[in-house]
Amino acid sequence: MTKTTLGLSAAQIGATAKNAPQAIPKTDIFMCRRITLFAPFCHPWCLPHRRLWRHCHLSLGERETRSPVLEVVKRCGFIMRRQRCFPLPGGEGPRVRGKGANEYEGLPLSNSGLTDAPCPAFTHWKRRGTEKIWRRTLRVCGILPSMLDLALHELHQSLGAKFTQVNGLTAADHYGDPLAEHAALKSSAGVLDLSFRGRLCLTGADRQRFLNGQVTNNVKDLKPGQSCYAAIVNHKGKLQGDAFIHALAGELLLDFEPGQIEAVTQRLEKFIIADDVQIINVTTSYGMLSVQGPKAADTLALTGLPLTLPPAELTSVTLQDPGLGEICVVRVPRAGSDGFDLFVPTGALSTVLTRLVAAAAKIGGRLCGWQALEIARIEAGLPRFGVDMDATNLAPEAGIENRAISYTKGCYTGQEVIARIRTYGQVAKSLRGLVLPADTRQLPKKGDKLTREGREVGYVTSAIFSPACQTAVALGYVRKECNQAGTRLVLRLEANEIPVTVTDPPFPAAKA
Repeated sequence: MTKTTLGLSAAQIGATAKNAPQAIPKTDIFMCRRITLFAPFCHPWCLPHRRLWRHCHLSLGERETRSPVLEVVKRCGFIMRRQRCFPLPGGEGPRVRGKGANEYEGLPLSNSGLTDAPCPAFTHWKRRGTEKIWRRTLRVCGILPSMLDLALHELHQSLGAKFTQVNGLTAADHYGDPLAEHAALKSSAGVLDLSFRGRLCLTGADRQRFLNGQVTNNVKDLKPGQSCYAAIVNHKGKLQGDAFIHALAGELLLDFEPGQIEAVTQRLEKFIIADDVQIINVTTSYGMLSVQGPKAADTLALTGLPLTLPPAELTSVTLQDPGLGEICVVRVPRAGSDGFDLFVPTGALSTVLTRLVAAAAKIGGRLCGWQALEIARIEAGLPRFGVDMDATNLAPEAGIENRAISYTKGCYTGQEVIARIRTYGQVAKSLRGLVLPADTRQLPKKGDKLTREGREVGYVTSAIFSPACQTAVALGYVRKECNQAGTRLVLRLEANEIPVTVTDPPFPAAKA
């Protein structure tokens, strides 16, 4: 029997024909110089090779990039490895150098049910990150389903969800009424599926000592059931990410912004030398649900789950349920009041979400989307990495100093710069709240400039129309000489200039 390079017979591959992806449109197609056929993950043959497949590469143009292959294989059953691409003029049909248009090593691609158009690429690939290139390439091929980033995509769709992209990952944006969802977050309880966020586990005897040297907060003294929020900075004190770090029995669980898996993993692996530390991506193994709002605790009590609620902010409890598996519940406010994150095995995610939504409905709460959470986050003055703080910012500039930085923990990467700022001076700019006039009809965009007496003194990072404040509000960086509360500045928009007032976040009308 004819074999592919991965050892599967044509008959085995043909058995998956009805679930295989369809051919892609013949526009902007980059064809492959070499094709390696793909093994369905469902075959037992594939299981021992997951470690090998995780390090497969995809080559776009002349740039070879590492790809998150394992997640792709788990969801759709196919991978592409070690391909070198070149453009076909006019987007012509598929070609395989040295072979027929529709066969590879004697295996007819059309009969196998696999797409015979292997690899589109994009003229703007140089401006995109590795993971985004990989995901979008596979989606256009038809190989990667859009629900890859959200395990309960079909359930959310049945509940009326409209979807959006957050750092290239799929999230439920809203369920038809974002303002009602925001009202639930502020007055009762909102249930959110945040499974698109990144999750890593650190195991090994040296895990706490090692991570303590990589982040700005005190990790080495955390006991099981305790958590902290911390920033990840480089040797110059500039931000590279942030994370909630939860100490569990025998491991540390890191929860961070979506799309940061690769960057955080590479940063940590760079400093592992002789340490007994293992980094495990658990994003696909455990989903993440969240209940936020002043009645979040009441919602959890009504679910019927046999758990004792975490007693204080940034503490956790772990539940062992015979039917649902191990569930970790952490008290993490994300919308300015009370809140809980639940890390749930993927197989039990649908059951737990259904219970949470039913419980919330009993006290006037509801299922909420990303849009409502973002409004509540900005009202609470909480910066988000990649939006309100990034690699151009020092950690103390972002307003996270009290939550994320320990000045007594000892050495870590970037500690010298941050300690010097505290000892000898202050940062040149800081994140502040900005209140716009009540009649504002145009929201500023990220990067829009703030001026005072004609001189540029800052810029905007996030902006919303706030239901709680009944006006437009924004977060932005303002220079130290004019960032005191009550200072009047001018915001330059595309068409006009409007006055804004500096305030200390959270915004006064939005305080719980």
